Amino acid sequence: MIPGGLKGQKGLSLLEILVSITLLTTVMMTFAMVFPSGYRLSRKNRMETQAYRAADGILDKLQNIQFFGAGTTKPTIENMQTWDVGIFADEFGNRIEEPFYLPNASDPDPGIYVKILDPTVGGGGTLAKISATVAWQESTSGGVITKKVTVSGYRSRNHL
Repeated sequence: MIPGGLKGQKGLSLLEILVSITLLTTVMMTFAMVFPSGYRLSRKNRMETQAYRAADGILDKLQNIQFFGAGTTKPTIENMQTWDVGIFADEFGNRIEEPFYLPNASDPDPGIYVKILDPTVGGGGTLAKISATVAWQESTSGGVITKKVTVSGYRSRNHL
């Protein structure tokens, strides 16, 4: 037996260990609750970035097509004013990967919006506003909502 008992020894009491475990658990639970919301935010940003890239690609293609001519077989600024999913889908609609899509012309934000701004100038117009909207469905706790990204620009007519 050691003279004087255990009074001279240093260590942690059971109460100190329980308080430390409680504090550590509280801190870990706080961090654990942050990770799912961070993941959701990261996924949301990734989806919006992919939709923006798809819409920007369509806008680039629209800015490089002819203003007039080519009949009804090829897209032009003139005939894209009446665009809908079935018309020129192979050039615009089919190039977007799932889950993204171009909304129909009847949608308040159509997938492709083209409007000649000055139709009476220069034999049919010289400037057009063009927009590309890409949409996708996103699940939320309240159901499914449609999200959209729109990219806009202008296209001027080339004069010869």
